Amino acid sequence: AQLPGRTEHAVRNRWHRLQCLDNPSGVVIPDDIRMGSWAAVSAALPAGAHVLDAGCGAGVPVAKSIVDDERQLRVTGVDISPRQIELAKELVDSPRATFLCSDMGGLSFDDGSFDAVCAYFSVFHLPRRDHAAFFERVAAWLKPGGSFVFNLGSGDDDGEGEASLEKDFLGATMLWSSHSRDG
Repeated sequence: AQLPGRTEHAVRNRWHRLQCLDNPSGVVIPDDIRMGSWAAVSAALPAGAHVLDAGCGAGVPVAKSIVDDERQLRVTGVDISPRQIELAKELVDSPRATFLCSDMGGLSFDDGSFDAVCAYFSVFHLPRRDHAAFFERVAAWLKPGGSFVFNLGSGDDDGEGEASLEKDFLGATMLWSSHSRDG
């Protein structure tokens, strides 16, 4: 269930335009909002674990922290923006990192492929009607006992409903889709 052509194109192009505005240096910032929950998930991973970073952007901070881990973790990062994938390959240059340019809503992996999956700031770019199917696929991709960490919008001003477009997200139009706080 991929984004409708025009919407998928809009998200891809907006992230291409935004490039790496949140952290152009590629340095992992310890107080990044993602790192607290990621540290909790990461702590339970075995040596050599394989992680899917769905909506990896430029690979920082999460994919970078995965390959920098002394336990020799591996990461597969996926992002819809070709430019974000180019940046991820530059900023997370490791033989334990693989980056794919793809719409995460249409991903397909073998069952049991990953020890953990993270999706920071990405699920709410899928139309709401596709969230459940994505979550079901993630559950299948996880090894028994695997973890999935993600965030969603609050429902207030975050595209509550099927999908909405914010006209000025860091200078670009962006798709948001979240469930309401009330269900």
